[in-house]
Amino acid sequence: MSDTRPISFEAIEYQKENIQPLREGRSAAALVRVFAAPTLELRESQERERDQYEAQIADTDDLDDPLQPFLDYIDWVLENFPTGQNAESGLIQLLERCTSQFRDTAHYKDDPRYLKVWTRYINYSDAPREMFIYIARKDIGKNLALFYEEYAAFLETNGKRLQAKEVYEAGIQILARPITRLKRKYKEFMDRLQAQPLAVDEDESPALPVARAALSVKESATTFYSPSEGSSSAPSARSSREKLRVFNDPTNKHTEKSGGAVLGSGGWDSIGSLAARRKENVMEAKSWVGETLESTVPAPRTKLAIYKDSSPQSGLKQPEPVAGKRPEHISIALDFMNDGHGEEYCLEEVLARSRKILDLSYPHPAQKVSLKDDEDDLPPRPASPTMTMHTKAATEEIYEMFNQPLQSHSTDGDTSEDGEDFGDNSDLFD
Repeated sequence: MSDTRPISFEAIEYQKENIQPLREGRSAAALVRVFAAPTLELRESQERERDQYEAQIADTDDLDDPLQPFLDYIDWVLENFPTGQNAESGLIQLLERCTSQFRDTAHYKDDPRYLKVWTRYINYSDAPREMFIYIARKDIGKNLALFYEEYAAFLETNGKRLQAKEVYEAGIQILARPITRLKRKYKEFMDRLQAQPLAVDEDESPALPVARAALSVKESATTFYSPSEGSSSAPSARSSREKLRVFNDPTNKHTEKSGGAVLGSGGWDSIGSLAARRKENVMEAKSWVGETLESTVPAPRTKLAIYKDSSPQSGLKQPEPVAGKRPEHISIALDFMNDGHGEEYCLEEVLARSRKILDLSYPHPAQKVSLKDDEDDLPPRPASPTMTMHTKAATEEIYEMFNQPLQSHSTDGDTSEDGEDFGDNSDLFD
């Protein structure tokens, strides 16, 4: 039984900008499996599975439905490479292999699965309109409503609504299946067209014009033009030159009209690949893992010239003479005060340089850090004597003596406890 537990959106939220949306949607469980797996293990697993699909495609001769292995391969690429087309996925190359292998198979021309491969391939094309014309000339999807719906939607998106109307009517006229869905799409288109009518200068060219190979010409499709005929004042020597051949577009007389859309009877035998139609100056996409960008070496630049005086003066100068005073003289060689690079030395530095000890480095004195000694060096205190009963009584008596209030002395004379006055005793001290 498969695991049906819900997938937390936080598991793929940080990668949501790198996921290419699909019309049919994506499996959240598959996205979590791809983004959560280690890079090295994921690549090894993808290489093994890719080899299995390649082996199935190579052995399709005995299959009743050789298209199905391609469809399974495409679904696997879309599931395992959520970022879409890149050098690792090879999605465009796979779509090109599938479309080119079955484009001339009659029973696949009206197979909606094969037409969906074409529409997916057209989404990556640089010329979608030419691709729709090509598959129309190959009668691929001619009786399927999907072709007319996709082509009309493309034309409407690009502002060619009159041509989109022509495509819808062509599909309805040949009763492309399912006709009910095609008529519903056409009604919705007409409602949008009535809400915003066509402009006067709307393009009225046919939606499915006659397509021909580039620069293809017929024998009678050339005209000759002489430069001398264009101007009477041209030199006569130019008339002797070979006449210029101008190629004209051939008129296809063997055309057939199908539902208002002009379809050519011929067409390109092969539309080629996207890589073949690109210009030579377009670099091929490849993985950036392990790649380094070549940095251009900047042109050497001259350093900014700093202005210097032509006659540099020394930093030390003789004192200027003062009127009324004896001239002062510096009794030292000034050359020793300057190192020649604008650095001035003091007298102590001059003395140290003469003794060759100016630039010497001296080791820092070693510092002694005493370790913490847990032992206490203080002598032990003697134990306090134990108080006996008599000692305690004597101590309380002494405290009581100190706590007694002081006796006050009267200034008028001594008075006995019975209130008797002894009189003035001042004569006793005479």
